[in-house]
Amino acid sequence: MDIEDYLNKLNAPTFHNALIGVEKESIRMLSEKISQKNHYSELGSALCNKFLTTDFSESQLEFISPPFDSSALTMEFLDALHCFVYKNIGSEVLWPFSMPPYLNSDSEISIAHYGVSDLSEFKMLYREGLALRYGKLMQAISGVHFNFSLPVSFFLDLEKKRGIPEKKIRDEVYLSGIRNIFRNNWLLLYLFGASPIVSSNFKANLSEDFLHKKGSYYLPHATSLRMSNLGYNNVSRSELFISLNDLDTYISQLLSATSTISKDFSSDNRRNGKQLRQINQNILQIEDEYYSVSRPKSLIQDSSRLTSKLKKGGIDYLELRSIDINPFERSGISSKTLDFLKVFTIYCLFSPSPYIDQAILKNIRKNDLLVSRMGRKNNLLIQNFKNEVKLINWSKEIFEDLYKINQKIGNDDSSISHFEAMLDDPELTPSAKLINEFLNFDGSLEELGVGIADDHKKSLDNKISQGSNSFDEIIKDEVLRSLDEQNELESSNSQNLKAFMDSYLNS
Repeated sequence: MDIEDYLNKLNAPTFHNALIGVEKESIRMLSEKISQKNHYSELGSALCNKFLTTDFSESQLEFISPPFDSSALTMEFLDALHCFVYKNIGSEVLWPFSMPPYLNSDSEISIAHYGVSDLSEFKMLYREGLALRYGKLMQAISGVHFNFSLPVSFFLDLEKKRGIPEKKIRDEVYLSGIRNIFRNNWLLLYLFGASPIVSSNFKANLSEDFLHKKGSYYLPHATSLRMSNLGYNNVSRSELFISLNDLDTYISQLLSATSTISKDFSSDNRRNGKQLRQINQNILQIEDEYYSVSRPKSLIQDSSRLTSKLKKGGIDYLELRSIDINPFERSGISSKTLDFLKVFTIYCLFSPSPYIDQAILKNIRKNDLLVSRMGRKNNLLIQNFKNEVKLINWSKEIFEDLYKINQKIGNDDSSISHFEAMLDDPELTPSAKLINEFLNFDGSLEELGVGIADDHKKSLDNKISQGSNSFDEIIKDEVLRSLDEQNELESSNSQNLKAFMDSYLNS
């Protein structure tokens, strides 16, 4: 059955009522260095704020939109969040690139601090474990996550038609989509990769084909070094195999990884023989440490671990994680990108999706690495099942189906055609535009980045002056609510960290 057969059985409102959300990380900068200031209390509690938190480090903000059924509303909310942040961080700016700026030392990256509750200490210990395992530099890499869910009514209708519990249908549909996101992730790296340049901090791990300019290194045809072996696709993370073929196996294998001691992480577990340096010595400390291009997620809000939530309630939405920050967009992503990702995700959900074994996953990862390092190379060949094909030819095949989906939804084709143009002219991709801008700029990458960030700040300041921020009160209310929640959490804190960890890991 091809995608047209699937689409003919679905109603357009199913797609119009689908929800999307964005999570975007950004490093706060002061001049051309990572800010050493703590998280601003004016932004609320980093532990409890639903819209603004910190990721790995104290200076790495995370912007979180609630789910919306339109790209325009999502972008309006993200812009509002960025406006609010800029009003409250003084002369600082937000680094517009995914790869971090040059660091004199790792000490410039301070692990995020969340307060004095057991939950806070648990989150900080987890991050200390990440620093121990992979180094702070890699944790300073930032990106954009795209969240997608179909309306519950879609699954309830299928339950009536098929006589199968809607939870089981949900799990199968979302895992099917995630498998196809894995298969087609190379296309996202080509279209949305915007990290072809790294600082000299990465120099020890660079191959001989890297070129050098003003203290930074780049590959001429690279798209996303963030998703290469220099970033989240490094060997220590990429060799783990977690099956996406059914949810029970996914949960079982994740739990196994979080309970199996790792030979790589089993030393130096305590500082001076006393204080813990990581949650445990296992392959994964907790499920959050499993980095992949897409993950199943739950909407359950209790304090149990992810595997427990998935087991209890099934998959509520999927998270797509391989999008770089677009330095040419003031909030790091555009409405056109969100429109495209929505159609792309629908394509992945409803295209045939055979099971993925370890051999297939190995080829998938080879494609990602190849495209991340040289995706814009003319006539590049990648692996489609057992055959080598030209990236451009496979891309065109996918775009044919994307146009069909767009027609089914009733959207105009502007977002699809915008990105199709990048197939015909690689110079239109954000990775090519960034390299060209850097090579034509008479300064360092840090100077370029701060200049771009200043322009974004002015653009957002202009939006503030126009008074068009309809989400401002919601964001301000959440700041106050989050501070109250943290105060309550800390005043009622009664466990010790070990008891808290035992309770969480056994949940």
